[in-house]
Amino acid sequence: MTRKRFITIVLILVFLQIVLNLSLSISTYLMLAPLCFVIQGLERGASSVKCMIVAFALGLVVDIFSSGIPGLWSAALVAASVPRLIIVKRRFWKNDTAYYDMPSPVDMGQGAFFLCSFAVSLVFFISYALLEKMAVALTWNDIVRVVLSIIVNTVCVYLIAISVQDNKRR
Repeated sequence: MTRKRFITIVLILVFLQIVLNLSLSISTYLMLAPLCFVIQGLERGASSVKCMIVAFALGLVVDIFSSGIPGLWSAALVAASVPRLIIVKRRFWKNDTAYYDMPSPVDMGQGAFFLCSFAVSLVFFISYALLEKMAVALTWNDIVRVVLSIIVNTVCVYLIAISVQDNKRR
């Protein structure tokens, strides 16, 4: 994937995230975070500092243009970048000089990509819910909301990854 195409996808997902935050009030039951794809979709060789700065900047944009607690998205996205860094740095690819530079379901394997999406969503939603409540424990309603959000978001990130990957690599 070219850098220009990835930036276009990032801008679309940021806009979609802002629209979801402002216009859909389903967050009491389920929360969608397509920006987790951007965190997971950063190039394989991205350093931890670059990954966290991108996560913070994207979260800051969503925080500024959405109504909500300032800094909540920034903190949750930075936290979500940690499992992505651990998984992607430890993963071995046969061809590290490939054109498709971001981790994809084809490169990582379907199961590994799905588990990476699950880990990123898990950390994102747990940190988001804990920071939103400003508590160290969650109620049963929050736990149900987090679990549903993790499942739906993992599937959404996986579907976004499949739909945006290059056709020649499928």
